Amino acid sequence: MIEIWNEFCSHLIDCKERNVSEERYHEIIESQLSILGWKRYKGEICHKERIPSGHGFAEPDIVIKNDGVNQMVIEVKKPNHTQTREERLQLLSYMRLCMLRVGIYIGEHIEIFYDAQGDTAEPVSIGIIPLELDNEKGEKFVELIIRNKFDKDRFVTFCENRMRELQEKKTLQRVRNELISGGYENTIIDCIKKHLLGLESNTFSEQQIDDMLSSLQFKVVAKDLPMPKTSIAIPPSINNEIIYEKSGRDNTRYSLEESEFLPKNKFALAVVTKYVKLHPEKTLEELLKVFPHHWRTGTGVICELSQISPRQLHDGRYHTKPSQILRSADGHQFAVTTQWNKDTIQNMVNFAKSQGWGVKTNK
Repeated sequence: MIEIWNEFCSHLIDCKERNVSEERYHEIIESQLSILGWKRYKGEICHKERIPSGHGFAEPDIVIKNDGVNQMVIEVKKPNHTQTREERLQLLSYMRLCMLRVGIYIGEHIEIFYDAQGDTAEPVSIGIIPLELDNEKGEKFVELIIRNKFDKDRFVTFCENRMRELQEKKTLQRVRNELISGGYENTIIDCIKKHLLGLESNTFSEQQIDDMLSSLQFKVVAKDLPMPKTSIAIPPSINNEIIYEKSGRDNTRYSLEESEFLPKNKFALAVVTKYVKLHPEKTLEELLKVFPHHWRTGTGVICELSQISPRQLHDGRYHTKPSQILRSADGHQFAVTTQWNKDTIQNMVNFAKSQGWGVKTNK
């Protein structure tokens, strides 16, 4: 199957390198579908079929049929395009007009979408397949849509299973974030207390154990983050309130790859956006490792939209305008924090330089 994927994908890669028009890309994709066994002369590859919709007609780019029955719908965009929410909604409308649960987007990458129905306003992204040779995801994609093995129900079952896997990953990631954020400190203390009280050798009272545990601090630290440094020096305080020396406001601006000079928060957004565009195959979990939390302690560098609190939204702690929201390969929408100072922004400057991108400063 990998050889078939390479043959299917190689022409799409060439189109991307030459930045061909959407019309030409559309023609190439229809031609490549024949490699997978679908035949135009049999009416299996339908180009811009007119489908009644409301008071007019809709024209999906490609509808694949078998004996006149719709099997899948494909939305085509330019090979160097950047997908938008409106296009995902358009694909969903075509899926529902064709009475299909699965749709495929082919543009800067290949992406499989599933209609979870119910009250969902958008299709669920099941996965992104980068246009790369010898890609295991591409091999699986070919196995799903090749003509001699294609089964519409099997495709739907695959999407449902994949959707459950993504939801489980999302839930585990949320729990992980809660553990790291310190929300489970009391739970940890309670577990240790029960363990100590249950020991046969225990001779201490519950109050003694409580007093001992209250003198300790428990914190969950992710393995992929450095251990927090232990502070030895004790800052001066008055009435137990720590006093920090206020420094002057730093107005340094930064330019990325000869762009205009940007303030810190917009420069950080530009760096993350550029990286995500160059690496559309990255999942949210992988991006959280690329831009680790300790680079911007408190808010982190990036945060999934569903994890941003109403207060944080109100205070503008993240870039959440529609044009600023980003998507990972596994379909998660996330935002970049706006909270930067002259020290933390250096992490983003160093990262950009490590990618070979030009950075200039203007004080």
